[in-house]
Amino acid sequence: AMRGGAVGCTFGADLLVAHGIVGDIASIMAANPEFAVKLNAFSALTAVCKASHAHKWHVARSGVLNALPAALAPDSVVSKSATCALHALIANEDNETLRYLLKEVPDAVPTLIRGMKEPKCRTRNERLGCLKDMVRAAGPDERGQLAAVGAFEALATSSP
Repeated sequence: AMRGGAVGCTFGADLLVAHGIVGDIASIMAANPEFAVKLNAFSALTAVCKASHAHKWHVARSGVLNALPAALAPDSVVSKSATCALHALIANEDNETLRYLLKEVPDAVPTLIRGMKEPKCRTRNERLGCLKDMVRAAGPDERGQLAAVGAFEALATSSP
């Protein structure tokens, strides 16, 4: 498949935003749909987040963050796609979005870390990458919050 550049990347995301699809996805996720629906939803949200900073904020404020803690659970069948969506949200050392995430969904990071500690968790590398980027994005306040939930210990014990 051919991949478009920045224009192609934002075009699809722009359509999802302009037509209210991101809000629709948030509503659908609130109803706890079946596995395939969640998988596609997180995939679409990841693509929207990667389009631009404004797109990330649109996703963050859509209400879909509430679906993250359950989706990030180590035994969740969508934990990999949820971790990718979370990672896309805080990518590029985005302190503002990280602060918003920590405030709005305080259980997301502890759940991410719980999966890293789970020996059978198949998404440990994705979780580790996400947590490393959170630490990079963190200002002094966010560092304190991340420390309080065990992020630095988790990084120290997970790194090879």
